Amino acid sequence: MIIILGKSKKLVDAITQQHKTSEVMVISWRDITSEFENIDGLVDEIYVIGFDFSTYMGSFSNCVSKNVEMPWDLIYSIWQKNQCSIVYVNTMWPKVGITYSRYAYCKTALALRIQTIACARVVALPTIVGKNSWPLINASFLEKIIIYVIIRTKKIEVIKKEELSNKILIDTDEPFEPNRIEGKLLWLPRPSIVDKALRILFG
Repeated sequence: MIIILGKSKKLVDAITQQHKTSEVMVISWRDITSEFENIDGLVDEIYVIGFDFSTYMGSFSNCVSKNVEMPWDLIYSIWQKNQCSIVYVNTMWPKVGITYSRYAYCKTALALRIQTIACARVVALPTIVGKNSWPLINASFLEKIIIYVIIRTKKIEVIKKEELSNKILIDTDEPFEPNRIEGKLLWLPRPSIVDKALRILFG
């Protein structure tokens, strides 16, 4: 069985097209609870692709709980029982071990935990684009226009949607060198566009 934690359609499609003969269970990131620890059947591989975007405007502790602590508890529990391989689809690593972005902090914090498992791979993806370099991201239309303008100025790295399968299933990134990630001003709630801008500008 293949388990996918997260429901990003573009990533789920990229993974499932390479596992057409396997049973695939997709678990919504927001539905992660301990009840999934006792999954029937042998788990061969876990793909971790999710993030709860509703946590930008809440408390930072809740953001960490839903995007780091709860997913990690489930991942580790399933791995302990099955000794399965794990592929974590991460954002691009921060250039240094410091970030002003909740998204980058939580994604990196979870990646650092997953890196401690020997049979785990962490794949860092740049911004995913479709036709004409249009960003395929979880954002409003206005936010997508802003990111599109930044992409056209070649300020950020991108990957085409059709390249996702090979990147996720084959590539292995170098481990993130710092053994921790430090967050700055993450206690401040912010809309997603502000968090995204902070991630692009400062890592």
